[in-house]
Amino acid sequence: IDIETADNEITDYWAMDNLVVSALETLFNTDDLRTVADLIMICQPPKVDFTYFSAYAYFNSPLSFYWDAYCIYPDLNMHEVGHNFNLGHASQQGSTYGDRSGIMGDSIYLDEGEETLRCYNAAKNWQLGWFEENSINLDLVSNDWEGRLVGPANFQASNDANKNVLLKIAESYYVQFNYAAGVNSGSQEFINRVTVVKQIDDGEYSWVQAALREKEAYTIDIFDYGPITVEVIEINTNNFVDAYADVRVYNGNRAKCIETCCSEVNCGDDSSISTDKNSYTPGDEIKVSFTNNSPKAYDWIWIIDGADVDQFGQITKDWYNGALWLFTCGSDDCEGTPNSGELSFESSNLEAGVYVAYYLWIDGHNVEVASSPFT
Repeated sequence: IDIETADNEITDYWAMDNLVVSALETLFNTDDLRTVADLIMICQPPKVDFTYFSAYAYFNSPLSFYWDAYCIYPDLNMHEVGHNFNLGHASQQGSTYGDRSGIMGDSIYLDEGEETLRCYNAAKNWQLGWFEENSINLDLVSNDWEGRLVGPANFQASNDANKNVLLKIAESYYVQFNYAAGVNSGSQEFINRVTVVKQIDDGEYSWVQAALREKEAYTIDIFDYGPITVEVIEINTNNFVDAYADVRVYNGNRAKCIETCCSEVNCGDDSSISTDKNSYTPGDEIKVSFTNNSPKAYDWIWIIDGADVDQFGQITKDWYNGALWLFTCGSDDCEGTPNSGELSFESSNLEAGVYVAYYLWIDGHNVEVASSPFT
């Protein structure tokens, strides 16, 4: 559509918003654009001032607006369309967009590629009702539950008889297997983990509570329900069709992770990392071997001491200049995504101490697996 504007109008996104909507209503002879289309995505010209954001959308509306080239980014498109579907942001630890496992967290500003392929998180998928027949609302007052979850990504292809995708616990907690493959291969964190997400009501922010690996568990203390534990028995990602997570949910407490599976040693998930020796002298070459059936571009290995891993599987120590690290592909461009290999590290700059080699996802601080400690 063509719109005549004054100079002050073309730089004002709100004024342009009103002009475009008015022009569309005139064009289609309606005061309700929902009678025209379910979704209407409007690309604004580059002179419109979107200084503080790249796009926006209205809840329970067909309308979403994008600044210039941002209109062609599919992950951003689906984020804004999510607001049209009455979805709030996916949050983590005080960050509004902090849950980057799915679309309602931070957006991916690319027009194509694996990184643009993400699904919604557990709370959003439950709200959308897309897996309604494969979702279980658990009554934990009298009954525990044990069963298998498949990911939204391999739901259609899965050979599992039940194809359970989502669990709801005590009105506001949601559980999902974040299998990072296929249409979810661009998930940015909690890769191949069972996620526990809290969301009070439709349209609200969701908040990540835990991201669990095989043999880890997380206990939720809920008023009127008492402690409820989500335990991951097994995770299998050997192949797309048969990928799953076996989960048990029950009344009562349990430690958040088993003693031998707290990001200190290998922890299932079909991945491993190890060093060639348990002790080194200054100047020795440290050889690190790794395997991962679901590698991503820019996965990396970091040798570090004194790092803690939180309940989201993230290293709490900040990266620093001089850190001893390498991408798993062995180069900076990382066009390759090896599922196994051996990397060599120079130890001459390391001080005496206890170290761990961490396999980390996608240029971030999310731990896939950790080596045994070495000195």
